[in-house]
Amino acid sequence: MKYVLSLLLFLQSIKSISQKKIEFRLSPSIGISNNKTSWSISGDLNGNNPDYLSELVWRNVNFSYGLQASITLENLSLNMSISSSRTFKGIVSDIDYTANGRTGINYHEQFSCKYPIFPTAGIGLF
Repeated sequence: MKYVLSLLLFLQSIKSISQKKIEFRLSPSIGISNNKTSWSISGDLNGNNPDYLSELVWRNVNFSYGLQASITLENLSLNMSISSSRTFKGIVSDIDYTANGRTGINYHEQFSCKYPIFPTAGIGLF
């Protein structure tokens, strides 16, 4: 994070001494998301034996925050972003079946996670 801020301050100082038109933008980002991911497999390639063999369902609520910056020099633009996402509620359900129609539960477990942090960063030249 300190390297990104150092780079942004350096680029801002270049703007004041440059004869070319340089545009600099810095904006915060904030968001919340609610996700659900389902994954299942069947017993064989034809979807039989049983029709659902194993099923995973992941549900979570995330809160994210970060900074986005862009520097434009004539027709060239450099975009940078750094953010962090925190899961406030995450639940995973893992079920294995022995019979068709999601019956004959052989294994059923629920897992939860709270407050893991997922940092992300990106840079692009356009």
